[in-house]
This record gives sequence, structure tokens and C-alpha cells, in this order.
Amino acid sequence: YHIPLILLTMGKEGSRAYYKEMCVEKAGFCVEAIETTGAGDTFCGCALGYLLEHNLEQLSKEDLEELLTFANAGAALITLKKGAIRSMPKKEEIRKFTFECVYYGLMDELEDEGKKKDLGFLLNRAIDYLDEIGLTPAEKFKAEISDTLQRMIEKEKR
Repeated sequence: YHIPLILLTMGKEGSRAYYKEMCVEKAGFCVEAIETTGAGDTFCGCALGYLLEHNLEQLSKEDLEELLTFANAGAALITLKKGAIRSMPKKEEIRKFTFECVYYGLMDELEDEGKKKDLGFLLNRAIDYLDEIGLTPAEKFKAEISDTLQRMIEKEKR
């Protein structure tokens, strides 16, 4: 059998992809799970959805990283609610969750460094990080990131 892609889920530890001569691994998202029912199914659904939008014959390392990050995020999100079917996250919810994880990680990093930066700095760091983890944001998504980031900063000020 010719099996072009093998995906291995490792629960909260993340996942791994074997494709051609490549092996790519991405860490999972740290969440306080309420119920794990449907996490594996969500991971598979997210991975298949990603593959339907990309050419299975020409996946790059970056594509595999993006696939795993997206599928890991979807699997983490579904564990935050009870039940599987009604809890299945939508693509936009997964992207927002990924961004929020990046944002709060950056805020923690800045607090550890004893620095407070402006919105532009945080936006650029968030976009750079999304690029690093394989979620290259489109222009529309960059605008959404900026809006979300501004709301989060204002909420923290209160």
C-alpha cells in the first residue's frame, strides 16, 4: 500500500506527521479539559479539512506544521465543553483560540521580561509567531488579530 501521510496523535502532548522523508511534531495546547470525548475525531476532521484545501502530493514542512497546529487546537478546544457533536469547533473558533494562546503567551513573556509594549509591537510579535507555527495569516486575518488584540488590551486595563 502507498500511504502518503501518517498522522499520530499523542493526546495533550501534541501530534506528529510522517510524510515522504519528513517527520514533523507539534506540541499540544495546554487546556483544562472538561471531557476528552471527540478530541481524536476533531483532530481527524480538522486534518482532513486542511488536506481538502491543500495538495496532498506537495505538502511542505510548513504545511505539515500548520496542519498539526490547526488540528491540535481543534482537539484542545473540544475538550473544553461536554459532548462531542455540539462542541465541534468551527474554523474561525480554532483560529481565534490559536491567536489567544499566542497573545497570552506573549503577555506572559513580556511580564517575565518586565516590559510593557505597544499594540504594534504585540501585533507584530503575534503575526511572527503565527508564521513560525505555520499559521500564516491573510490580510483579513491580520485585521481580525489587530481588533482582537486591541479589545484584549483594553479589557486588561479595566
